[in-house]
Amino acid sequence: MVRMRVQQVLVPTVVTFAAVGFMAPTASASNASSSVSYGGVVRGTASWTDVTDNLCVTATGGDGINIATAKIRPANGSGPSFTISDLTDTSGGQCTGNLSIPEDRAYILTLQWDSEGGVRRTATPKNFYT
Repeated sequence: MVRMRVQQVLVPTVVTFAAVGFMAPTASASNASSSVSYGGVVRGTASWTDVTDNLCVTATGGDGINIATAKIRPANGSGPSFTISDLTDTSGGQCTGNLSIPEDRAYILTLQWDSEGGVRRTATPKNFYT
């Protein structure tokens, strides 16, 4: 009889421990930023601000009209993606405003800058959590 009570106590404890032990850690939301340079000058910047779910991009410098394009996309490929562009002739850059985006998901921020003369530069993608 004592043996049966020990088994009843140990089995639920082992199951509970196993379930807690294998839970994935929750990632905390984060901001992300990126920039791209050409000729030693920053030509484009992009940022993701998590608290406002806002994607911004700014094209700077260069001859003629240049464009910077920022995009966020789900790291797993499933879910909404958003893209925004800015031309060097618009002052202050462009922002999306509050996006409707799933929370607690892994996303990737990419930035590309294209010059009127055909030069293209791409920044290293940045990973972040919404």
